[in-house]
Amino acid sequence: MITPPTLNHQRLVESMSTYAIVPVKKLSKSKTRLSTFLTSEERTLFTLAMLEDVLGALKHSKVNKTIIVGANSEVESFAKNFGMMFLREQQEGLNPALNQTTKWCIQNGAEQVLILPTDVPVITPKDIDQLIKLASKNSIVISPSKNGGTNALLQTPPEIIVPSFGNDSFNRHTEKAAAKHVKTKVYVSSRIILDIDSGKDLSILLKAGKQTGSYRFLTKSTWGKAHNLS
Repeated sequence: MITPPTLNHQRLVESMSTYAIVPVKKLSKSKTRLSTFLTSEERTLFTLAMLEDVLGALKHSKVNKTIIVGANSEVESFAKNFGMMFLREQQEGLNPALNQTTKWCIQNGAEQVLILPTDVPVITPKDIDQLIKLASKNSIVISPSKNGGTNALLQTPPEIIVPSFGNDSFNRHTEKAAAKHVKTKVYVSSRIILDIDSGKDLSILLKAGKQTGSYRFLTKSTWGKAHNLS
């Protein structure tokens, strides 16, 4: 029996070496939009709780290696305790850090690179595996945020477009791909779309993320106690 070429092609893509990049903003600047709800110390701890949830999903997915890029020694220790690679950012800013880390991934054998933010704590291994499954040669697979940003970007090969995260990045990424005739697939997930930036997001997390460390942290936080969650 001859295996259809499309199946052979899919098996080839799924066998590619997939590296994930998780950028972590300076903890002193993390989740400032939540300052009305959480103290500065709580925002740091909440960021680390969300990071742990994302790393846990990656650890049980088909991703071969995960690299955390950031500026804090605390994050470096956290990554190492989790058995993950840490790179210290050479230049401040999200996109420069992503470019730096993507080049490191390529030099160390990555055939495709997945970029995930820290603040998507309800993402699952199945979500990540589905992103990988959708990939093909010379493609991007992208998941939007609720505000027009990008909450997941898988590039095959890793530098097929230059990442441009920030406001309206979903449109920028898809436009860059179209300009280079790069195939684009969109994966919409209620779990990936939930990045935590507001009080409303915290309330949604309480309903959607009861199995997460982020949920457990929130129930013990100032905000959680005020809502009688502890």
